Amino acid sequence: MSLPEPAKEVLEKARDGDPGAFDSLVGTYYRLVFNFAWRMTFNRDDAAEIVQEVFLRLFRNFQKFNPEGRFGPWFMRLAVNVCINERRSRMRKAIPSLSGEEDACGPDTNLPQAGESLDRTESREIVLRAVEDLKPSYRAIVMLRYLKDLSYDEIAAILGLPEGTVKNRLFRAREVLRAKLERIGISR
Repeated sequence: MSLPEPAKEVLEKARDGDPGAFDSLVGTYYRLVFNFAWRMTFNRDDAAEIVQEVFLRLFRNFQKFNPEGRFGPWFMRLAVNVCINERRSRMRKAIPSLSGEEDACGPDTNLPQAGESLDRTESREIVLRAVEDLKPSYRAIVMLRYLKDLSYDEIAAILGLPEGTVKNRLFRAREVLRAKLERIGISR
């Protein structure tokens, strides 16, 4: 899957303040940004607020977009940065941590013990919790690669990183996830 690329005419009109053209961009990218924000926050209301902030920043910063470049990666970089910044500024959710530390209420009895059998839904939920515990820079790359199915070069363009750095961070993120999941008794 690659990022949608709007027509040059739409971009030019939107940059010039045409509300219809801007609405067209919102229609093209709303779902993509909302899904990404939801995967970063696991909260529908927070994701909706982030989407609003992303499009507000797009409106305010549209003149910074180079019309000779590709809009999709530029816009997604803006969206990813907003998601990461918002996530950092919000308090951690009440979802149990898989970091090996117990919260103030004691151990989470909903997590499986070593050797317990899990169905596919439970396994997916536990993996999503582990992904949520990743630091934002790792989490963004994991989301872009595995949930949005973007290539390394697309992720590099979105995040403004060299492709090697993207691969390295993805490798490290998978190692962190593997260690967390093995610690609670889930292996491949």
